[in-house]
Amino acid sequence: MAIDLVALKAEIDTDPLGRVYSAMTDDEVQIDMNLLIRDLARGSITGDEAFSVTDSTQFGALTDTQRDLWMSFCGRAVIDPFGAANVAFMVFLFGAGTAAITALNTLRQGANGQSRATELGLWPVTVANVAAARALV
Repeated sequence: MAIDLVALKAEIDTDPLGRVYSAMTDDEVQIDMNLLIRDLARGSITGDEAFSVTDSTQFGALTDTQRDLWMSFCGRAVIDPFGAANVAFMVFLFGAGTAAITALNTLRQGANGQSRATELGLWPVTVANVAAARALV
């Protein structure tokens, strides 16, 4: 499958993430574009994942009713971690800015899992692709 050289040129020329492509060689741009450095916001998590990052101290401080609510919530197969009602529920139980909320936020943000090239639909970028994109007028 051919790489969209126009899109690659636009990425290199506009450098929207401030990677400083203009100071890089073609080899360095190729490496940078293919590094797995882009965080992925997760569209869903499982209840088991939510439970696995639950702060045990804060969980222990919940009332019996609150613990039952959290366990019921974590029993769901799929949770939208950005859903307004879900976020409000988590903050209601644990409190804004707490260790539990921080852990859940980290979970929903995901981990470094994709390259900029993948994010743009250009993966894998080769050195020849970079050179060709830079040569476009």
